[in-house]
Amino acid sequence: MNRLSSRLFSAAAAIAFAGAVGSQAGAADKPAAAAAGDFNPRDVTGVWQQTGVGPSSSSPVEQRILKTADGKPVPMLPWLAKEYQAHIDAELAGRPLPTNMAQCLPTGMPKVTIRGGYPIQILDTKGQLTFIYEESAQTRIVHMDRGHLPDPDPSYYGDEIGHWEGDTLVIDTTGLNDKTDIDQIGMAHTDKMHVTEHIRRVDKDHLDVVVTLDDPGAFSHPFDIKRGYRREAAGTEIREYVCAENNRNPIVNGVQATR
Repeated sequence: MNRLSSRLFSAAAAIAFAGAVGSQAGAADKPAAAAAGDFNPRDVTGVWQQTGVGPSSSSPVEQRILKTADGKPVPMLPWLAKEYQAHIDAELAGRPLPTNMAQCLPTGMPKVTIRGGYPIQILDTKGQLTFIYEESAQTRIVHMDRGHLPDPDPSYYGDEIGHWEGDTLVIDTTGLNDKTDIDQIGMAHTDKMHVTEHIRRVDKDHLDVVVTLDDPGAFSHPFDIKRGYRREAAGTEIREYVCAENNRNPIVNGVQATR
């Protein structure tokens, strides 16, 4: 073998060795990525369903009373505790008082993210996240590219803005009206309600959500409610849901006639 051939052979051998080492390193990296779930923690798009969904509107009253994340009673101010007890008494008497949902009004915040029961789809487009709820075909738009409006008109979903803190999505909602309730019985709130959501994708198929409610007009101090979501199978679609006919929960003489 002449000197030129020897050099070419040595170079080829070095390249082959480097390629083999690189291939082995790549192979070693893949299981680690798979073990970590192989997902982007900032990608919350897709169709999700709340896990461990609580009692439905037909469950016993005591099961439908809202509790904080640590299982304690909600810290209601006296006026709200009295009003809430009236709703409980009406339920026990078989004459439930109307809720906003029974009248086909929007579920609104924060109940739409607490209640569960129907799937949601999250879309990520330039400058915003869009939450599409199967229930009553409701939509939330979370603005990711601006701060709060200085004086928003009160609405069912308020003025919603979001940002990332590490791999946690933080959604801040103000500007809510007082026309919605919070739980399955009819817990009210005021237009001072401030809702903060911390949403974290813990693995490929699950989201952890902590909802903090702060309403000095209704509660003595802020409190948390925790929920979880699982990713639905590929191809799952949001279905049509129309409540406008209100043929399930008609209001008769100020009483919700059926559930």
